[in-house]
Formats: sequence, structure tokens, C-alpha cells
Amino acid sequence: EVLVGKEFFRGNYEWFDTSNFWLNAGTTGSLLVRLVIEIEGTPPESNYEGRRSDTSLPQPLHLKFTFTDQEGDSASLQFEQGNSPLDLATRETRINGWCGKSAEDMLSWSFADDTTSNKRSDFAFYKDSNGQICYRPAPLGNGGQYFYIEHSLKKFGYKGKSNGQGEVEITDWKKESKGSSITPYALVDVETGTAYGIKVLIVTPTSKTTSYFLCPRPPSPGSNILTVKDSKIGIKGDVNVSWKVYRCSKSDQIYIYPVNGKSHVSSSLSNKNKSLEGEGKLKGPDKPGEYEVRYYPAWLKGSSTGHRHDIYIASVRFTVAV
Repeated sequence: EVLVGKEFFRGNYEWFDTSNFWLNAGTTGSLLVRLVIEIEGTPPESNYEGRRSDTSLPQPLHLKFTFTDQEGDSASLQFEQGNSPLDLATRETRINGWCGKSAEDMLSWSFADDTTSNKRSDFAFYKDSNGQICYRPAPLGNGGQYFYIEHSLKKFGYKGKSNGQGEVEITDWKKESKGSSITPYALVDVETGTAYGIKVLIVTPTSKTTSYFLCPRPPSPGSNILTVKDSKIGIKGDVNVSWKVYRCSKSDQIYIYPVNGKSHVSSSLSNKNKSLEGEGKLKGPDKPGEYEVRYYPAWLKGSSTGHRHDIYIASVRFTVAV
């Protein structure tokens, strides 16, 4: 449909009922020409998408208007639709947005495109500013950042071994929206029950891709060392602690527990400076007995609100004497 009209007041237009119109001889003026093309499909979701010609039309879209007078003379105007550039996520934009601009912290990035909607779905494993390994799907669902809890891989490994499955779908990480989906799977050695990697399947209405991420090898027992200066102290004496860990954050906590105990008997000592090697002081227990100092890293939290007493990476025993 071709419409001809004129502006009558500050961006308001009057469209004529016909494409035939009269002009008095010797007069000049401005006319607007509008072309309406109806297509099948889903309307654009935003003004940005509406500024691009639909993918079902020729690319680039050329428009030609021909004006013919009563004497048969004609003149033509030809236009090309100026599509707005596609704003698609790239590895570089994700590095700048998620990794603090450090390319080395982007561990894995994969994507799949939907050519009908000009949209991209992508998934990344990366290190955040605290050195924690994270995963992030975009733009499906709510997106956002999720901590990659290393000890949770034990759950996938156990499930795979029990069911004889080499791939276990991680339903908590799955995202689906409008025909597109991101589905991660834990890769499991069914003989040992070890989850050694993550497979990510990204599917859109027009394409799909599969990527793999090899999980970091768990540290050896000797990678984390905790010591106390004196193996025997008095009641409420100072417990001087030093540590050497392979990974840390400012939210790491150090507590004193009775040997094999489930409740700590001291306030916490925090690794506030994010030091791989450091030292500090705790106030000792007020009762004699056998105790141990335990190092609880933030990345091994058993819940979002606190630590589990049995999940720590290093411990050392000492005695409180009368």
C-alpha cells in the first residue's frame, strides 16, 4: 500500500485517500510518501527491532517510487532501507561486562543465533573479581550471575554413577524462552562417579551449538595448609593462626571447633585482605580439651546463608590445658 500525504502540524500527518492528487501549475510544496508492506510473522518487540527490515524481505531492501503526471512524463526516487546495526553479544563485550576487562578470566564462551529474530543466546564460564568461577546464561530467562559451587559436582557424579549416565542434565541451570534454550549437562565418569566437565547445548529456532568446559581439577590435600604457633595453650589464651591456600576470597572464615564438633566455640577470623598466605589471631576456648582450627572458604559454602561444619579445606589441632 502506497500512501501520499502532508504534514499539517509538528509531526502530525494527513494521508490522502488516493495516490492520485492535483498540483496547481507553478506551485511548490512538500509531500510525504509512505509504503506499507504487510508480512506474516511476529511483530517487532521493540523500536530497535522495528528499525530493521524483516528477514523475509530482500536484504538490503530497495524501494522505488515513480511519479507520473497527466502528460505521461515520469520521475523516480529509489531508496535503500538503512537497517540499524545488529547489537549482538561477542566474546569481547562479555569480557568487558563480566570479567573486569581481563581476557584471561573468560574461561569459555559459546553462542547460537536465531536468524528470524536477529537475536543471540550465549553462555559463559568466567572468573569474577574474587577469582570465583561463575557461569552465566544470556539473555534467556532472568540471566544474572550464579556461583559455580565446586563441591556440587559431587552430586552430579553420584547421580551419574548410580544411574549409569555419562551425562546428567543440570536442571537448575537450564533456561528456555520463545523457542530457544540453554541446557547444561554434567559429564560423568560412571566408573568412578567423577564429574569432570560440563557440556552446554544452545538451541534456537534456526541453529544450535554444543560446547564443553573441563572442570578444574580438585586441589590435592597438600594444597591448603593451616598451622597454629603453639600446640598447647591456656584457657582463653591467644591462638595464633597462619594459612596458605590455593584460592581465597575476603569472605573466607576461620573458626575453632572441638575435635569432631559441629558447633564452633570462637568468633570468626576473616581473610579480609584476600591473602593466599596470611596470619591472624583467635581467642581460645574457655574450657580445657582437644580443639581444632578450621578454614572455611566462601566458594565451598553449603548454603547461601552460612557454612556447613563439615565442609572445610584445612584444619589443625591444638590442646587447651588448665
